[in-house]
Amino acid sequence: GWDFDDNGAPGSVPKEYYIQTTFIHRSEDKTETQRTRPFSFPKVAFQISCVEDSEHYRCADFQRDASYHYLVVEDSSNGAAVYSLERRLNEKSAGATEMALLDALSRHSPHSLTIYASPEADKQVGFVRALSEKELQAVGKPPILEAEISGEGLAAVEHSLTSYASENEFNEALKANKYVFVLFWSHVHSISLHTFNLWARTSKKANFGKDVVLAHVECHRHADFCHGLDRKDFYTVVAYRNGDNIASTYYLRDESFYLQWIHILTTGPLIELETSEAIKSAKKGRLFDSSPHPVTIGTFPDREGSAFQHFSIAADRLHGRYFMAVVIKSGANPTVSTYRPSEKQRRRDYEGHFDPASLMAFVSTSSFPTVIDISRGFTTNLLFRQPRKVAVLIAPPSFTNTSYVTLASRRDVRRSVIFTYLNSEIDAAAEIVKQFAKEFIGKPHILLLDKLLYHQLPLDASTSSEEMLEWIQSKSDESAGELSIRDPHPLRLLQKAQIDGIFGEQNTLILPDDTLYQDLIVKPNIPTHPPVGAAASGGCPFMGGGGGGGAIHEEL
Repeated sequence: GWDFDDNGAPGSVPKEYYIQTTFIHRSEDKTETQRTRPFSFPKVAFQISCVEDSEHYRCADFQRDASYHYLVVEDSSNGAAVYSLERRLNEKSAGATEMALLDALSRHSPHSLTIYASPEADKQVGFVRALSEKELQAVGKPPILEAEISGEGLAAVEHSLTSYASENEFNEALKANKYVFVLFWSHVHSISLHTFNLWARTSKKANFGKDVVLAHVECHRHADFCHGLDRKDFYTVVAYRNGDNIASTYYLRDESFYLQWIHILTTGPLIELETSEAIKSAKKGRLFDSSPHPVTIGTFPDREGSAFQHFSIAADRLHGRYFMAVVIKSGANPTVSTYRPSEKQRRRDYEGHFDPASLMAFVSTSSFPTVIDISRGFTTNLLFRQPRKVAVLIAPPSFTNTSYVTLASRRDVRRSVIFTYLNSEIDAAAEIVKQFAKEFIGKPHILLLDKLLYHQLPLDASTSSEEMLEWIQSKSDESAGELSIRDPHPLRLLQKAQIDGIFGEQNTLILPDDTLYQDLIVKPNIPTHPPVGAAASGGCPFMGGGGGGGAIHEEL
C-alpha cells in the first residue's frame, strides 16, 4: 500500500471535491420522450421526469407548460449551474450526448473529464450551454393564474413547531427527546401544504410537556435532507420514541385527530387504570380528556399470567389504533370487555381463549361502530371498493325511530350490509339526495347502495326493523335506480365538504372514478419508514432500508 507522508511534497494528495448531477426533463410528446433516452447516462446521478412526477419539488423551479432538458451540476467549490442540452444538436448519436455531459462536468472539475470518454464518443462533438442568470429567472416564473390561486399563504400560519434543517440536527433531536413527531413537507405539493397548515394549528393546541416535540422539515428549502421521499411522504406525520420509528399517519382530519393520536402513542400500548374514578371515566369512553370513544379494558389478577401477557402482545401490535387499558386486581378472573359509549349495546365481552390473534380480532371488531356516521366524511375504501351493500339512514338527529340501529346490531345482517347515517340537516345532504331522487329531500328514508344500483325506502316513526330487513332482502335489480360511472359518486360530496370545513373552501372538481364500484382486496397497511439508529441510513425517516414499526390510527 501507499504510506501517507504529512511532510511530503505539496500536491502529492489530490484536492478533495465532489460533483452531483441531476437531469430534469419535461415533454408530453411521446416521440420527444423517446428521445430523452440517450440522456440516461450512467454519470448522471438523479433523473427527474416532470411529466411522470409533476409535483416533484425540483420541477417547481422550471416551466410548468414547456418542454425542456436541463442538466443541473453542483460542485463543492462553485455551487450549482444549469445546462441546456439541446436535443437537435446532440441527437445524432449517443456519443455526442456523452461528450456534452462530460463537457459540462469538466467545467466543475479541477481537470478535464473528456479524457474518460468511451471509444464511441471520443471522436464526437457534444453541445451544452449554461443558462444565464436572466434565463434562470425567466424559466422559474410560474404562470400568472397559478400565482393568483396559489395556496402558499397557508404556510404563513403561526405555529410552535421545531424546525430541522439537516440529518445531523434531526439525529441529535431524536437522541435528546423521548418522543418526536415530525412532518416532512413541501409547498410545491398542495396536499402537503394543507397538511403543514393543519399540523401547525395542532402545535398551537398541543401541551404534552417537555418529553414530546412536534417538528417539521421544509423540504423545499432542504432538498438534500428530503431526497428519496415520494408524494405520499409529504403529508405523512412520523412518530419516534427514543429514536425508533413507532408510528405514522397520512390521514387528514382535524387538530383533534392529531392530538388524540399523539395521546395514544405517548401513553403507551396499555393505559393502567389505578383508581375507581379512572375506571369509571374509561368505561364512559373518556381517556385523557378525549371525546367519547370505544375503550377496551382488560382485568387481570397479576402481570405474570399468560392471559395478561397475551393481552399485552395484542396491545403492542395495535398500538396507536385503539384505546386500550388494563386493571390489575388481585384475585380477579381474567376478563376483557369493550365499552362503547355511543352504541345501543354499550358493552361487549371477549369470550375467547386469550390468544393474541383472537384478542386482536375482538378489539378491532368490538371497537367498530354499529352505525357509521358519515356526515363529516369517510375513508373511501370503507364504503367503496368492497363487496357489501351500503345502507344510509338519511334523517335529522331528532328522528326517534330506533329500528335502524336495532337492525344494524344484528351480526348476521352486517355480513352483507354496512350501516351508515347521514344527518339530513347538514348543507351537503340536500344536494346528495337530489342526485338520487329530489322528492326525498327533507324526508327520513333509507338509501341502499349496491355498486351502481340504488333503492330508497321512506320511513316513519312506526317502521320496524323487520320491515327494513324484508325491504333490503327483496329489492330486485329491475326496480333499482342506476348511477353512471361517467358522473362523480354523490357521496363524495361529503368528503369534499369535510376538506372544505378543515382547510377552507377549495376550488376542487370531483372526478368520476369507475374503480369505486370494483371490489378491492385490502392489504394490511404496514408503514415502511425505518427506525433511526445505528443500522439506519440517516435521520430522514424515509431513507433507510428496514421496515419500521408504526400504527396508523384509523378509528378517530
